[in-house]
Amino acid sequence: MNGKRAALFLSLTATLYGGPYPPAAGQEGSGAIALGDERIVSWATMVESFHPDESVSEAWLDSEQALGPAEGNSFGVCSLGPGGTLTVSFGQVIPNRLGPELAVFENSFSDLFLELSFVEVSSDGVNFVRFPNRSLTPSAVGSFGAIDTTDITGFAGKYRQGFGTPFDFSDLPDSPLLDADGIRFVRLVDVVGGQSTDSSGAVVYDPYPTSGSAGFDCDGIALLAPVQVPIAESQWSQGEFRLSWASEAGKRYAIESTESLERESWTQLEILSAEGEELAFSFPTTGTAKQFFRVVSE
Repeated sequence: MNGKRAALFLSLTATLYGGPYPPAAGQEGSGAIALGDERIVSWATMVESFHPDESVSEAWLDSEQALGPAEGNSFGVCSLGPGGTLTVSFGQVIPNRLGPELAVFENSFSDLFLELSFVEVSSDGVNFVRFPNRSLTPSAVGSFGAIDTTDITGFAGKYRQGFGTPFDFSDLPDSPLLDADGIRFVRLVDVVGGQSTDSSGAVVYDPYPTSGSAGFDCDGIALLAPVQVPIAESQWSQGEFRLSWASEAGKRYAIESTESLERESWTQLEILSAEGEELAFSFPTTGTAKQFFRVVSE
């Protein structure tokens, strides 16, 4: 590589990977959720509504393709088209737990060709609250243009096929119209490049115009659960329960309890942030009911 070509390569690299947000799947610090991630416990089961743009070809209008496990390829998706919407549910209330609760999968064939959508949630199916989002892409992106993953956050479609974008209910703005512990519906709203705006009011750019499988292509929406952490030691002593576990500095852990393992209904007691290699937690017990405890991590 001669000097001019090397300089051009470095310039392009700086342009494509210069933002403050997590990078593409497979890179250090990425937030991408792989299809085989152990946190995935289920997938969307029902389409509540689907309103695609008229520019989408008939071959990409099967909304059922958004249900069940993502396929991680360029097919088996439903396309929203410019400004189109898709609302799904999981047949259950989605609890607000430690770490992300959702992962949305798109079918991009690369880390740079990224068709985006806003993500909104609702507890009643009528009032929806949008996840905060930000786009630093400086100018218009053509039909097959590139977007730097480190320039965008809070949008579905940030990662290539086979990797989902995580969404954490804790990031949602407070709203009297939303019960954050009783969310039942998830809605995707396609970003129209050059016309939509982010949470700050800035214009969002993504590939536009597109045709055929136009706009955001939904491959699946996964429900996530925290990862259970092995307990190193547990001990009952004079009405108090103490447990300890190996931890990773900078990581958060939640202590949960239940009175019935059969129902799998866990109550979050406390969230701790690790500063060293071991954490411990003590909890007073009344002795009136048998309790089970566990530790989960992000």
